[in-house]
Amino acid sequence: MSMQIKSILLYNQQGEIRQIDFKLGVVNLITGDSDTGKSAIIPIIDYCMGHSEFEVPTGVIREVVAWYAVLYQVGNKQALVAKPAPVKNSNRQHHAYYMVSNEVSIPSISQLVINSSDDDVIDQLSRLLRDSLSLSNLESSTAEELKTTIEYVGFYLFQKKNIIANNEELFYKQRDSTDKIKDTLAYFLGAEREDDLQLKYDSKQKRKELKRLKTQRSKEKDQLEYKEEKAKSLLIECQHLGLADKNLLVENTEQIRPVLEQVCRDWQVSEYPPVSDDLEPQWRTDLTQLRAELEEKFQEINSVESFVKDATGYSVTASDHRMRLESIKLFEDPQVDDLFQEICPLCSSSLSHPIPRISSMRHALKQLENNLTVVRHETATLNTVVDTLKQELEAIRVKLKEKNEALGKILREKRQKDSLVKKMMEQDRQVSMMVGRIKEYLEVTQLTGKDSNLRHRIATLEKIIKSEQAQLEDISSIFNSILDDISRDMTSWAKDLGLEYQGIYRLDQTKLTVSISESTRGKVPVLMKSMGGGLNWLGCHLVALLALHKHFILAQRPVPHFLILDQPIQGYLDRSKQEDADSVKIKRMLELVVRVCNELTPNLQIIVTEHNPSLDQEGFHRVEPHWTKEGKALIPIPWQLSVASTPSSYAVP
Repeated sequence: MSMQIKSILLYNQQGEIRQIDFKLGVVNLITGDSDTGKSAIIPIIDYCMGHSEFEVPTGVIREVVAWYAVLYQVGNKQALVAKPAPVKNSNRQHHAYYMVSNEVSIPSISQLVINSSDDDVIDQLSRLLRDSLSLSNLESSTAEELKTTIEYVGFYLFQKKNIIANNEELFYKQRDSTDKIKDTLAYFLGAEREDDLQLKYDSKQKRKELKRLKTQRSKEKDQLEYKEEKAKSLLIECQHLGLADKNLLVENTEQIRPVLEQVCRDWQVSEYPPVSDDLEPQWRTDLTQLRAELEEKFQEINSVESFVKDATGYSVTASDHRMRLESIKLFEDPQVDDLFQEICPLCSSSLSHPIPRISSMRHALKQLENNLTVVRHETATLNTVVDTLKQELEAIRVKLKEKNEALGKILREKRQKDSLVKKMMEQDRQVSMMVGRIKEYLEVTQLTGKDSNLRHRIATLEKIIKSEQAQLEDISSIFNSILDDISRDMTSWAKDLGLEYQGIYRLDQTKLTVSISESTRGKVPVLMKSMGGGLNWLGCHLVALLALHKHFILAQRPVPHFLILDQPIQGYLDRSKQEDADSVKIKRMLELVVRVCNELTPNLQIIVTEHNPSLDQEGFHRVEPHWTKEGKALIPIPWQLSVASTPSSYAVP
């Protein structure tokens, strides 16, 4: 006996235990109404085989169960795997409680303490299973790497109700695990030993390396062509930039490489002209100051010339006035002063207003002459001042002109220097880019040159792979021989079931389906997905899975010896007791399940869940009375009524 299911245990949040016991080595039957928990059996067992994904249906089960556990019988040992429910809104849990003993006592919820993980559970169950079959154990890392653990056997243990009569998929979780099944099927059937798996793995890695080397070789060939053209192009550019002798003649690519390497060694950034003191700001300040002085001098000259102009005008007016007053000299006799104050001196008539005294007029004339003398003297002085100011103005103009010319010269020199630096920088930029491309070229061609033995490595690897492939072909021959044996059982049982399609039934390891080859030669095999009729699909699933388990047991392969069929005749429940053709096929299928299980007893355990309470096939062991919503079910009624109660401390997150 290999690994079989002894019990399923559920713990609620108050620590109560719901225990479902199964009989070893027989067909176990559980019937129940809809929504009583039948379809949760497979997800619970899968969860407690070290799989972190939690696929128990949403609803009352998730709401009341705190821990899920399965007790396995593995040879003469028992192993208990218990896992807490995932935290709320999560569908994964990798923590576990694991215990192994000759006879495990069911622990209370207070004893369920995390002491393991899914990875450890997979490793420990795998070792226990191999020990029960007297198979040698591998290192954990090697077993995982070669995919020999029980993590990869669930495909052959479970047939959910949406799979068991599916014409597209044959195995559990096949859609997401196609490569895993293809990679491991030959091993679990016994066509490959552990060292064969290692050889297969190593050969796969070598083929990857060969592909990489060939890709590299292809790139190298392209690089060789690139190398010659690129080298010539780089040399021409170097000559154009003055980095290499324009008269240099080369006959092949190898002569160019030293020249390019020398260019990289010799090149350095140009030395730019030294930056002299920038006199422009000071000179511009001086110009501004000279312009201010020039303006100030203009204003001084204008002021003095305006004063001279006013003085000259006064002098002319005063001279006219003096000439008129000189006539007063006709009356130099003092007595005349009083004579003509009230009588006109010309017509002797009386005056309404007395005229000034002659003496006063003489005094005014004298004062006017004095003023004229002062004005003439000051005017001459001011003219001298104006001449001096105009000389100073001219001197400022000369300085301003000189400063302007000097500043212009500075700016021209600066522009010339800037232009020279700009040209030098552009030259450096071009040369720098040129040197960068040369270095890249030298590096690429150097790497190509280092792998000169690439062709030899490819040839050696191809020879090794060819030798290993011959060994793998021997494995393929054994694999096909095993599939032939399995095919004989499948074909015989398909005939017993009276399936519609007649011919040789075979497991197609490439497409992972069932194919039927008709006896007429040359015809293309019919695949399961091309068949019609749900009973034909169901029949294909049954003969394939039963034949696989028969081989697993007889060949003592490390696969648990149980198979769970979830509602295989769900579409034909009301017709199971009728005598039409379909009901006959259903009866034959149930009989086949019992017959194969009895043939392999006690090494095969089959668990069947069904909806029909009246299903009473001879050879089936009814695990419990029919499950109902009002009575006994996977989840007891009292548990369902306590959903709203407060979780206890035993509910592990």
